[in-house]
Amino acid sequence: MQIPVFHFRYRLHVVDLDPSSVTSGGWLEDTSLVEKYKISEEAYDKLDGSDAPVSEVKGGFDAGRIQEVKGWLSFQFESAGKEVPNFEHTPRSIAHFHDLATISKAKTQAAVIVANDFHQKAMEY
Repeated sequence: MQIPVFHFRYRLHVVDLDPSSVTSGGWLEDTSLVEKYKISEEAYDKLDGSDAPVSEVKGGFDAGRIQEVKGWLSFQFESAGKEVPNFEHTPRSIAHFHDLATISKAKTQAAVIVANDFHQKAMEY
């Protein structure tokens, strides 16, 4: 299911002027500032699955999920004018991408609702 994205002539620009904010110094934009979690192959193999996301434990590797993830990735990358990179289709990767797709679709739908509300309020003024 594709959620339509409506484009209005409104733009919301937020500037965080708080010097103690987490946004200061590019922390949210510059991923090189984020410490990466690293785990050895041996430690990963020892995991019993109790730390895995719920969607991964519940069988995140069925054909329907794979197609949904591929469709979502295609839409996202084509919207940016880029080609979808190849990735390994493992239960873990599909589960993570499916979680991202679900969250992304929900946030897009919420943004559409807010944009429609702004548009309606603008028309009332």
